[in-house]
Parts: sequence; C-alpha cells; structure tokens
Amino acid sequence: MEGQGTLVIPCDSALYGAEEIPLRYRVWREEACRKDPKPVLDFIRGYYRQGYDQVLAGVFAAYRRSPLWDVWMGDGKEPVRLDFTAKEELHPYIGTPDIELALSGGETVLWGLTFGGMENRLSIEHGLCAIFEGAVLTALVDSTDFPNILRWWDVYKKDNIIVNLPSA
Repeated sequence: MEGQGTLVIPCDSALYGAEEIPLRYRVWREEACRKDPKPVLDFIRGYYRQGYDQVLAGVFAAYRRSPLWDVWMGDGKEPVRLDFTAKEELHPYIGTPDIELALSGGETVLWGLTFGGMENRLSIEHGLCAIFEGAVLTALVDSTDFPNILRWWDVYKKDNIIVNLPSA
C-alpha cells in the first residue's frame, strides 16, 4: 500500500441521508508504477453513485439466489432471512465501503469497494468486495482482502464471482 486518505463522495441522499459522505481510500501500486492516483480518484468521485447502484443490484441478485445468506440483526439472536423487494433495501445492511485503488504499469485500472467489519450485516463471513474495471462492475468477491484479490485476479474474475452480475 502506498497511500491512504479520505475522499468526499457525492451520494444518493435518499440512501445516505446526506448529499456527500467521506469514504476512506487506499492506494495500492506496483513498485515501478508512478501514475498519479488523482485522476482515478476524481473518476471514482464522479462515478460512485452509478457504481454503488451496480453493487446494490449485484448483491440483491445474489441475496435472492442464495438461501445461505441471512441478515444479522445485531441483537445476539440467530441471523434471519429478510424478503427484500428492492435493491435499495439492502443499503443499511451492507455497510459503508472503503475505496481500494490499484495502479499498475498497464492501461487497466482496477478499483474496488470493500464492505466489511461490523457494519456489514449480511452473512458473508469475509465481507464483500466489488471490483470495477473503469466503469464496469466486473466481480463481487466474498472477501475484503483487496491485495490478495489483485494477486489472484484472473482466478477471481473467472471463478469467484458471487453471481452473474445484472446490468444496472
């Protein structure tokens, strides 16, 4: 990891209760890469609402298809199965993401939104990472270990996608 900070992101006030939110970000880069992360962070800032909409659609599809996913209500009781009727209803249960940015010498820029910790109340043991190639959500991975996902990207992209992603 080379750097980290906070990025103020325009968001959907109906979901977040505010027009903007600060999100933590981390920059991961290959040793020889000297690309400036600012243009990509600016892209993420401008694209976040559409990207997050894709994440909600993907998680909604995965939740509806997988009877193994439940929601922890935080009351010490067993997780429960909720019947979500719209993707936006998942918002309070997946938590606030961290932004992960991978810079390499190549043209492709991968970035991710990791949902983990105590805020993620879906029964995905290792959290969730949404991986984007530019503006396209490419994978939903059942892990928040972004550097390891990058290390094994070809395998994750091919085999560890939680669900066939719907177009948002």
